[in-house]
Amino acid sequence: MRSESGYILLDTYDVLHQRVVSHHFRFDGTRQARLDRTPHRYIWPAELDLMARLAGFDLETRHADWTGAPFTAESRSHVSVSPMPLAPAHPAEPSTEPGGSPARRVSGRAVVLAA
Repeated sequence: MRSESGYILLDTYDVLHQRVVSHHFRFDGTRQARLDRTPHRYIWPAELDLMARLAGFDLETRHADWTGAPFTAESRSHVSVSPMPLAPAHPAEPSTEPGGSPARRVSGRAVVLAA
């Protein structure tokens, strides 16, 4: 729970379904409250790795946050980075894959944040 003048944040968790709802209470000068809710689904790193692998991604690095802090068992969030998967090459390009299947690495990275 987070609280500051005129604002209260309260999260409720459904561990079985891996869902969390953030409840945002904002109070104006008349003490009237406005409630906003934001639903989220969280996943464990192993689940993210499996989904990424099924989509053709390989994990390159994982950090605890955007600053690059090491990911440990105590980390409360993670940033996972994977190179873009191989894409078919233009037919005129020489083969780069064993067995003659033309492929090339597309430049770029896929970054997924799961907090």
